[in-house]
Amino acid sequence: MSYFSNNKYSDFEINLFTSYLMVCIVLSINPYHRLTWLVENLTVWLCLIPLIYIRIKKHRFSNFALLIIFVAGILHTIGGYFTFQYVLGGEYIYFLGEKGRNNFDRLGHLFCGLLAYPFLEFIITKKIIANRYIACLFAVLCLMGIAALYELIEWLDFIIAEIRFAELFVATQGDYWDAQADMLMCFIGTIISIFVFWCNFVKINHRNKL
Repeated sequence: MSYFSNNKYSDFEINLFTSYLMVCIVLSINPYHRLTWLVENLTVWLCLIPLIYIRIKKHRFSNFALLIIFVAGILHTIGGYFTFQYVLGGEYIYFLGEKGRNNFDRLGHLFCGLLAYPFLEFIITKKIIANRYIACLFAVLCLMGIAALYELIEWLDFIIAEIRFAELFVATQGDYWDAQADMLMCFIGTIISIFVFWCNFVKINHRNKL
C-alpha cells in the first residue's frame, strides 16, 4: 500500500492535532482582543476543514508537510491571541533589514508561503497535474492569489471597522508598504517550498528506481 494512501492515523498526526487543539484552547482564554482572535483563528479553521476532509479520504501527507501545516496554524493562533503587532519577542525578528516594528506577522506570511509544500505534495501524488513544472507554477499562482485575497480582506477591514480595531487585525504598524512586504514574504516562502519539494521529489524518485 502506498504511503500517501495509508488510512491509518499515525502517532505523529495525532500528536500534532492534539497539540494544536491544546494550544488553541489555552490561547482562547482572555486574548488581547476577542474579535481579532476569532477572525485570525477562523482563517486557520477554514483551512483545516478541507485538510481533514482530504485526510479522511485516505490521503496521507508526509510528516514534513504536516509539520509545516502545524507551525503555520500555531503562528496564526499565537498572532490571534496577542494580535500580530504585540506578540512577545516579535521585535527581535528581522526580515529584509526591517527594524523598529514587530515582525511576527512577516514570519506568519512566510509560513503561509511554505504551505506550497503540502499543496504540491497533494496535487502531484494524486496526479491532479502531471507536469511538475506546471504544478509548481500552479502552486505559486494559488498561494500568491490567496495572499492577495487576504490583503484585500485586510483592506476591507480598514473600511468597515473602526481604525483602532482594524489596526489590531491588519498590524501595519505605520508601514505603508505592509501589504507588499507581506506578499513578498509569502512569495519567498513559496519559492523555498518548491525548491525543497523538488529536491525531495528527485531523491524519492531516485530511491524508487534503485
